[in-house]
Amino acid sequence: MIPAIPLREKIGHTLAEAPDKWVQYLVLLLFLVAVLSVYVSAAAILVGMFLKRPGGRRIRQVILGLAAAGILCMAWGAFVEPDWIEVSQVRIPTPKVSSPVRILHITDTHCDGWGPREERLLEIVRQEKPDLIVFTGDSINNPEDGLRAFRRLGTSLKAPSGCFAVGGNWDVWYWNELNLFGGTSWKALDGEGALVTVRGNRLWVCGAAYGGPWRTALKTAPPGAFTLFLYHTPDLAPEPELQDADLYLAGHTHGGQVCLPFYGALVTMSKYGKAYESGLYRIGTCALYVCRGLGMEGDPAPRVRFCCRPEVALIELVPEPGHR
Repeated sequence: MIPAIPLREKIGHTLAEAPDKWVQYLVLLLFLVAVLSVYVSAAAILVGMFLKRPGGRRIRQVILGLAAAGILCMAWGAFVEPDWIEVSQVRIPTPKVSSPVRILHITDTHCDGWGPREERLLEIVRQEKPDLIVFTGDSINNPEDGLRAFRRLGTSLKAPSGCFAVGGNWDVWYWNELNLFGGTSWKALDGEGALVTVRGNRLWVCGAAYGGPWRTALKTAPPGAFTLFLYHTPDLAPEPELQDADLYLAGHTHGGQVCLPFYGALVTMSKYGKAYESGLYRIGTCALYVCRGLGMEGDPAPRVRFCCRPEVALIELVPEPGHR
C-alpha cells in the first residue's frame, strides 16, 4: 500500500486571509544580505591574514567556516541535487473509484536540453507504469535545445489512458507561438476536458493553460465522474468553483527551489506566498497537490536546487473503505 503524504487542511482559506506575498521577498533579501556579509567579511579576513594584521582568531575561524560551508552548499545545489529526482507517492481515497488508478504528475520541466533528468524521467515511467500522465506547465527554458528535449519527451512518454497537458506561465508568455505539444503524446487542454475510463473508473480530466478559461473546464464535468483538474499555479485554490473538482494538480512554485532547513521555501512566486508551497492540501472537498517539478527557473536565474529535490508525483486514487 502506498503511504499517504501528510495532508494539510486549508478549509476556509480565502483571498482576504492569504499571506502577503511580499513577505517572501523580504525574507529573500535578508538571506542574500546575510550571505553577502559572510563573503565580504571572509574576503576582508583573508586580506588581513595576507597582510599579517592582528584579529580575533575565533571570529576568523567562524566566518571562514561559514564561507567554506556556503561554497559546499552551492556546489551541492548546482551539481548534485538538480538531477536527484524524488518520486513522491500519494494515496487519495475517494468513493468515485472502485479500483486503484495511478496518475503520474509531471510539472515545470524547464528543459534546457536533453540530460540526466530527462533520461531518469523516462526510466521512472517505465518502472511505475502509470495509467495516465499529466503535465501542468512550464515546459522549456529556450526554444532550441530545450524545445527539442521537451518534444522528445513528449513523443517518448506513453500511458494506457493517455497523456494530458496544460500550459504554464512561461509557455503562455514566452513560447505561445511554438509547437510544444502537437505531434506528441500530449493532449493539450485549455478550457476543456476528456472523459477517461480506467478499468471501469470514470475520470474527467480537465484544465486550462495559465490565464485560460478554467471555469469552463470544470462546468462540463459529467455527473459522477472523478474530476481531475490541471492548472499551472495553485493560486486558484480558494476559488469556490474548485469545490467542483475532486483533485487539483499544480506546480509553479518549484517548492521554492532553494529552501532553508526548518523554514522551507524562500520564494514560491505564488500570490499566496508559502500557503501552498508544495505537497498535499485539502480545501473543502477538493484535494490539492502542488508538485515541486523537475526543472529550474530559466535565465537569468542560476540553475540550482537546495534542500528541494526535483519531484514527480505518483498519485494513486483508491476506493474509500465501504465504497468498493
